[in-house]
Amino acid sequence: MKAKTIKLTLRKKIDEWLDSIEDEAVRVIAANNTIVTGGAIASMLLREPVNDYDVYFRTHDAAKRVAEYYLARFAPTTTKGIPCKMYLDDDGSRIRIIIKSAGIASENGTEKPYEYFEASEEGRATGYVSEVMTDTGNIEIIDRMF
Repeated sequence: MKAKTIKLTLRKKIDEWLDSIEDEAVRVIAANNTIVTGGAIASMLLREPVNDYDVYFRTHDAAKRVAEYYLARFAPTTTKGIPCKMYLDDDGSRIRIIIKSAGIASENGTEKPYEYFEASEEGRATGYVSEVMTDTGNIEIIDRMF
């Protein structure tokens, strides 16, 4: 793929993502501060399938505002009332979203009790997540004991 085609493809992907942001102020911040890097560009140059797009932000504030936006949009629940505390941790140089729960954070909740994988046989985490979530999306399950 030529550089011009790569640029147009990336612009289209970023525009699709930006269109999904409902908060106008956050959309403008993201539009003005987004950088795409990584394997997607190399894959396109080599005419290979693109697995994902690595998106970075020019400023700490832009990353924080986008993280806050998505954190506010995701409100997990459980039918058993298990709390799922989610918050943004900003140490001034790095922004992390922390999810502390006694189970899996699922938008639809679950009736299944939480299983502590540290004491489970290898391979159990994958089965449990599949039982609790109907669509795991692109979640990568590291299913081994540490």
